[in-house]
Amino acid sequence: MTTAPQRLYIGTSVVDDARGGWAAVIETGAGRHTLAGRADVASVDDLGLRALLAALAALPVAAPLHVVTANQRLRDGLTGQLATWARDGWRTSAGREIRNRELWARVHALTVVRPLAGASTPGAIDRPLADQARKLAAHAALSAPR
Repeated sequence: MTTAPQRLYIGTSVVDDARGGWAAVIETGAGRHTLAGRADVASVDDLGLRALLAALAALPVAAPLHVVTANQRLRDGLTGQLATWARDGWRTSAGREIRNRELWARVHALTVVRPLAGASTPGAIDRPLADQARKLAAHAALSAPR
């Protein structure tokens, strides 16, 4: 019996140069869960990776995970570049260190033990949950630091 992939919708929001928010809406066979947080001086890529890491840490390893994100760099990293970066010492084909190396290395370590079913851009069917993730991220970005 094949387990249906869990779906993870990632949302990010950068308020200004000093703060941003991230959110993950996770859809599993058991229901829907949300996670959100804020970060100081963060890029959209950094925030997306933080959302992904929070979701990977919160979910059991049993089912494969499909990531839905509007962030092209995150999507491309998950669908093809991650293994190459790890193999090449976290460097681009031009020899430069990749941005957010530490976060990507943590993602790689977690995805080695979890099947990743893929990553895609939100389509029409995904729009409501993708929008919910974006709104949760915007709210987190505006929240007071903890």
